[in-house]
Amino acid sequence: MDNIFSAIPNSDWAYIGCVSAEDRCSIMATYFPQFGHFSEKLVFCISDKPSEATAEIRDKTDAHQTTFKNCNFAEADFFSANIFDTFGTYEDRINTFFTDITSTRLLLDISTLPKKVFFHIVRQIYRNAERFSDVVVTYAEPAEYCEGNLASNPEPWDALPGFRVARRQVADLKILVGIGFEPLGLPSLVESGEFNNSPISFLFPFPADQSSNAKNWRFIRDIFPNAEQASFKVKRVDGSNVPEIFDLICGEGDSGNIDLLLAPYGPKPMSLAMALYAAKYSNPPNSQTGVYYTQPTYYDPNYSVGVKIQNGKPVINCYVIRADNQNLY
Repeated sequence: MDNIFSAIPNSDWAYIGCVSAEDRCSIMATYFPQFGHFSEKLVFCISDKPSEATAEIRDKTDAHQTTFKNCNFAEADFFSANIFDTFGTYEDRINTFFTDITSTRLLLDISTLPKKVFFHIVRQIYRNAERFSDVVVTYAEPAEYCEGNLASNPEPWDALPGFRVARRQVADLKILVGIGFEPLGLPSLVESGEFNNSPISFLFPFPADQSSNAKNWRFIRDIFPNAEQASFKVKRVDGSNVPEIFDLICGEGDSGNIDLLLAPYGPKPMSLAMALYAAKYSNPPNSQTGVYYTQPTYYDPNYSVGVKIQNGKPVINCYVIRADNQNLY
C-alpha cells in the first residue's frame, strides 16, 4: 500500500469496507489518513446467524466500530444487515451509494467483506467505470488465523448474486476452484455426483507457510479422499498476486470464449481475481461465467487476530483496478 499511495497526490477518496470482529477490519481507517481523506463512506456491519459466540462477536465488532468513529466515521456511514437477509437489502444500499457518490476515486477494502457483497461491488465498478478516475482494492493480512474451523454452517451451493448460469449448464462447465482452508460443503456435492462431467482445476496458493500448505492439501483431500485416483488438475499460483491469477483464469477461459464456473474458496486476493474476470466476461454476448459458493453463516469470533506487521508497517496488499480513467483488467 505504501508503494502505491506514496506515488498518488494526497486527495479525497470514497471508501467501502466492513466492520467485523477481526482486528484488521479497521486498519484502513487508522492507517490511510497519512495518504488522503475519505470523503464518502460505506461500512457494512453484517451479523451472522445467532450462536453461542454472538455476544463475543458483537462486543468485538462494537469495539472496532468505535475505532472507525474515532477516525471521523459517522453513524450514517454504517449499514447494518444480517447474513441471511435477501440480497436486495445489500443491493439497494450499494446502488444508492454508487448513485450519490461524487468522488472520482474509490478505495474498496475487501479484508473482511463477504464475497457475495464485494463480487457485486466489483461488478458495479465495471458498470460505472466512467464515474471513477481511479479504483484501488486493499486487503490487510492478519497476524494469524485461529487453529480450528474458521467458518461453518454453510448455505446450499448457489450462485453469487448476478453470476448465475442456467442449471443445465452447471454440470458441463469447466470449473476452477480457489483452494482455501474450509471446503464448506463441497465434499458432499462432489460425492453426490454434481461435478461428474466437469473438468476441475484447483488454484493452489503457493508458496505458503507450512501450516497453510497443510490446510490447503486437506481441503483437496476432504473433497477427493482418493486424490491419487481422482481426475483433476492442480495449478499453483501466488495467492496474493491478483494479476498472475487473473491472467491464469483468462487462459483457462480463453478471455471469455470458454464458459467457466468459478468457486472462490481461496484467499481474498484470489477471489478478487475471480471477481474481476467474472465482472468482465459474464455478460452476453461474451461467454457465460458463473460464480458459485456455499456461503457460511457462522464465523469463529477469532477467525483472525491482529494485523501482520513487516518492517514496522502493517501488511496491506494494494491492487490498482483502474488508473487515470483506464481499466487495468
